[in-house]
Amino acid sequence: MATQLEPSSALNRLDSLVTGIEKGDSLYKADLRYGVMIADIGFLIAQNTASEILEDIEVYPLPNSAQCMAGLINLRGNVIPVFDLNLVLKAALSPTHKRLLLVLGEAEHAVGFYIEQLPQAINKTVVLTQHPPIPLVVERFVHTAYLAEENIWLDFDYVALFKALAAGE
Repeated sequence: MATQLEPSSALNRLDSLVTGIEKGDSLYKADLRYGVMIADIGFLIAQNTASEILEDIEVYPLPNSAQCMAGLINLRGNVIPVFDLNLVLKAALSPTHKRLLLVLGEAEHAVGFYIEQLPQAINKTVVLTQHPPIPLVVERFVHTAYLAEENIWLDFDYVALFKALAAGE
């Protein structure tokens, strides 16, 4: 019969395993974030932000809304606005890619936007001291820019950005 550990002993055992991992070790990723590329610009998903990828969901157009607002979806009884950042960034769509819908946030902060590729893991490595040339409509919502894996990745305020887009700013 195997001996059982006391609950406090079992938890303390995990502490010794975690402290044994070095920062450079492939198991330790304190700076690991996820991001999506839209029109050659990387957008980082804020840490602790709920996110969900949807495909083949019907988007209902909303008359008299901003051009970049694709419409609304019903997600488990919640009405979520959907935007097309390719229109905002004046980028051509790739005809070969199937478009997915990424929903960020929950409740009144939930918003969806189209993506062409699944989010990828990004380990932000270099903080840029100056923002790279990015469209003005997005620039004022960018907190920090990073260089990782030969791409620029923007840490942005998605709630403020999409509120401004919905208002036609």
